[in-house]
Amino acid sequence: MDYRVTARPNCSLPPSGKVKLVAWLATPPLIISIAFCLAGAWVVFPFAGLELLAVAYAFYIIHCHAGDYESITIDSDRLTVEKRDLNHVCLTR
Repeated sequence: MDYRVTARPNCSLPPSGKVKLVAWLATPPLIISIAFCLAGAWVVFPFAGLELLAVAYAFYIIHCHAGDYESITIDSDRLTVEKRDLNHVCLTR
């Protein structure tokens, strides 16, 4: 192998940190929606729940793609490009 370059996403937050961040982001909207619900505007509560589900789903997708990478290898006269997306690996020579 003469030369190899690998590009990976920067996943500096561990999974436990992602859970804590989602919980921290979910607290204010949840408190506000409960306050509106107690004041009689109960319609706010389901929309806040949908918002929190969307944020949690976004973090889930980020977690699933944490192992993705693209790699280019030059070996004498052969060029190999390898791409991993979720659990699918595509190898091009």
